[in-house]
Amino acid sequence: MLIIPGREIDIKGRQEVELYLPNGSTFRFLAHPGFPMNSYVIENIQGIEMENALHYIDKEKVRALAEEHGLLLLSNSDAHSIDWIGRYYNEIDLDDLIARAT
Repeated sequence: MLIIPGREIDIKGRQEVELYLPNGSTFRFLAHPGFPMNSYVIENIQGIEMENALHYIDKEKVRALAEEHGLLLLSNSDAHSIDWIGRYYNEIDLDDLIARAT
């Protein structure tokens, strides 16, 4: 198991997560697409969240966006308390993240 440091940031009315990879690159993904606004802008990201413990996500729309833009589909805890950590997680090869990152 590898825990990757990162942060969620607000960009033009949507929220994205930056993951800081061991080789110095950054993997970015759209967090809880559709929340807080109807935000499905795909720009400078490599992945998209399709489920989490906190927000409703339109999975059909997200799958279509992922296919159209070649994005990695992700499931994340969106932990707002310690009890929520690990409810959703991803099993991804680190080399795959690095290959997609900027």
